[in-house]
Amino acid sequence: MMDRKMQRIVVAVIAFILVITMILTLVAPALADDDVDRIPDGVTIGTVDVSGLTYEEAESAVKEFVSSLETSTLTVECDGREFTIPVAELGFTWDNPDVVREAMRLGVSGNLISRYKVKKDIETGGCRLSIDRSYDVGCIRSFISNIRDSIYVAPVNCELSFEGTTPYVKDGTPGLSMDETAAFSKLMVYLTSGWQEGEPRTSLSTESVEPGGDKEELLKIRDKIGSGETDAVGSNDERMKNIRNAVKLLSNYMLYPGESFSTLEHLVPFTANNGYELAHSYEEGNVVDTYGGGICQVSTTLYQAVMAAELTVDERYSHSMVVGYVDPSKDAAISEEGGKDFTFTNSTSAPIYIKGYVAGTVLHFDIYGLETRPENRKVVYRSLVLSETPATDSFTEDPEKPAGYIRLDQDPHRGMAAEVYKEVYIDEVIESNDWYNASEYSMSPAKYTVGTAGADEELLADLRAAFETESLEMVQRAFAEHNITFRMTTMDAELAAAAAGE
Repeated sequence: MMDRKMQRIVVAVIAFILVITMILTLVAPALADDDVDRIPDGVTIGTVDVSGLTYEEAESAVKEFVSSLETSTLTVECDGREFTIPVAELGFTWDNPDVVREAMRLGVSGNLISRYKVKKDIETGGCRLSIDRSYDVGCIRSFISNIRDSIYVAPVNCELSFEGTTPYVKDGTPGLSMDETAAFSKLMVYLTSGWQEGEPRTSLSTESVEPGGDKEELLKIRDKIGSGETDAVGSNDERMKNIRNAVKLLSNYMLYPGESFSTLEHLVPFTANNGYELAHSYEEGNVVDTYGGGICQVSTTLYQAVMAAELTVDERYSHSMVVGYVDPSKDAAISEEGGKDFTFTNSTSAPIYIKGYVAGTVLHFDIYGLETRPENRKVVYRSLVLSETPATDSFTEDPEKPAGYIRLDQDPHRGMAAEVYKEVYIDEVIESNDWYNASEYSMSPAKYTVGTAGADEELLADLRAAFETESLEMVQRAFAEHNITFRMTTMDAELAAAAAGE
């Protein structure tokens, strides 16, 4: 006789067999009529109903549908305008062409129970398989960028204007743009999952671009806090053109507190295309013709205004030779090749505005801002010459010119060491006297061309001996001792005469 444990095991096995028998009794008839050569009813691929279709029929229908997607045209509405592009130009690609085969396997693969469950799920709620699509990211980004460029409206910034010499602030107006990153994400989601059939159509939003310029800050600009002026009298037309061009390039700039200004950065390149002419400039102790000759007088004039406004000077260089339009060590040379720049920082508590102009031969810069210095305070920058080296004369023979001919090719420049001190007065009483800068200027001789055509050996010997003395007076005396009248001229005078056809 079996024990109780064995009886329980036998009963469990019999129950299991009965359950399996019942399931097979129910499922087998339900699956008996399955047609494995056709897709079950209730199945769609994309929006294509493929119920009861054979593989070939379903594949043909789905391919036709995919073709309609690929040959459609996308329309995007943005800012009340419509932008279109063929979907094919967006790099449309069908990523799951085996989806029909997947539909054929529904309810016919796996064991009887899993097949029955799939069949019942389809009968209850249907089954929708997606048509997976991808696109060329670069093409979509390019399309969005084109839309953005088309609808973009640049904001008009708040800006400082003048009524005569009185500054006032003009209100700005907002612009219009598009967040290209957000637009890309929205369009990608729509094209890959939101768009199901028909001609695709969606919209992209725009965003307002606030005008730049802090009106509240700009309203602080109401005082002239520094001015500088030099005279370019004697400059030729080319040099004056360079000066006017450089003043224009440096004018109408605003600096917020803490911002720096590079003079060289605003003036380069020194080319004809940037408005410059060939004119005299200093280069390694010589006067040479370069594009932009004369612009150092412009940077020097701006330096005078910066000193008067007591802004922080970050970088400043003296010329290689003394200039005549400011006191020694009050100049500011710039040179692209020489790596010289004049830079300064707005060290005040308000924005500043640089405004320059040329009247006749006079250069002028004004710096506007917020005057916080007391009215009884006065600043004087005093130049002090420490040492000087007199300029000598140098000579070059020209056997093509007649004896007695003397031409000045380059003016002399004395060598010098100089410093500037900043004196501060309160109620006309000096409060401080501080060192401000120092400069070293090279001596550059006057350069002459001397004619020697027709000179005999004795005159040549006397002239060459006079050349060694580095004195024009001795050269003139040598001509006089040989009863030859000397005639003085200049390079500029000869060029002017040649231009006039004389």
